[in-house]
Amino acid sequence: MTPSAFRSGLLASALLAALAGPAGAGTETGFAFLELPAGARVAAMGGAGATLAEGPAALYWNPAGIAPAVPAAGSHGRAIFDHHESIQTFRQELVGGVLEKEGDGLGLALNAHYTEGIDERDALGNLLGTFGATDFAVVFGMAKTASPGLRLGGALQWTHEDLASVGASAFGLSAGLLWDPVSVEGLRIGASFRNIGPSPSFKAVDGSDGADVPQPTTFEAGASFGNAGSFSWRAAADVVKLKGDSMEGRLGLEIKPIPTLALRAGWMTGQDAADLTAGAGIAVGRFDIDYAFVPYKDDLGTSHRFGLTARL
Repeated sequence: MTPSAFRSGLLASALLAALAGPAGAGTETGFAFLELPAGARVAAMGGAGATLAEGPAALYWNPAGIAPAVPAAGSHGRAIFDHHESIQTFRQELVGGVLEKEGDGLGLALNAHYTEGIDERDALGNLLGTFGATDFAVVFGMAKTASPGLRLGGALQWTHEDLASVGASAFGLSAGLLWDPVSVEGLRIGASFRNIGPSPSFKAVDGSDGADVPQPTTFEAGASFGNAGSFSWRAAADVVKLKGDSMEGRLGLEIKPIPTLALRAGWMTGQDAADLTAGAGIAVGRFDIDYAFVPYKDDLGTSHRFGLTARL
């Protein structure tokens, strides 16, 4: 690997980090793709995932969400496939499944982020070839209904990041809770700690060990409120704190004028690259089809995300 390729790889990673969120002074975290939304529904609602994420996508937001909000007799499952077309050549895929049994849940998912070929050039601008950047996180989680309205969950994650053939891997832990107080119908409160683990290091260009790169340890907490019925809605508000960074806010709103159609919008505070989000969802039998888009600032383009969830 040439120094120019390594520098280009770091540039790609820096661009990804800028899209995920602004870094505070002195903040240098790896695995920036873990800060990107997982799942089209939450992405359309401003990334307010502390209480909104459910099914396999919840493994990357709040693992308590893989347990069903309304326990049902017998075993049930959910499977998800989510494709994200981001700016330039950035792409993201999310696939996973959850098995629900009464009030408990088991889940497994893969979140992959990658680029198409990026030109590698020398100091004079001559084309030397192409390289890519690949990131992925495999996560296994468990959640349990501890008492009526209270769900607790945890997850173990293995993450790998490869920039221009230079890679680093690490294990991480996440934990979360969801509480639907029986005294206030429609209210849900949630909180999660994500990406807790050791700091791996990338190899430097000369082959020596580079500096340790912390994982993006994140705390997110929030509340949502809504109603169910032929015309339903849910509004959510979260606060997000990345270790070493300033506090950010997430707002989301979902309206279902009919049970099979969802209209969504959101707003992100503390972001430099984007703030507005929007999307929609359609329910067709056992399938939910979701779409989200995020218009980036500074002529960076628009992010499009498509999701398919099957209830088994």
